[in-house]
Amino acid sequence: MSVRHLTRSKQIVTRPILNRMGHCASYDEVEVMDTSLAEEILARSELSGVVVPSKIAPGVFVQVAG
Repeated sequence: MSVRHLTRSKQIVTRPILNRMGHCASYDEVEVMDTSLAEEILARSELSGVVVPSKIAPGVFVQVAG
């Protein structure tokens, strides 16, 4: 997933060096995992009414730039 997120390249993930040699999951498996994570976050946001990353905790400094 890290390679896909860093490069946004299907070709790099599906090339023989990574997937076919057993160094990463297939592109389709990565897509399924990514979709599952997104659906979980959306389900949590429906309960609270706002999207909050799971790593955020009360009292922890957060810096955001837009």
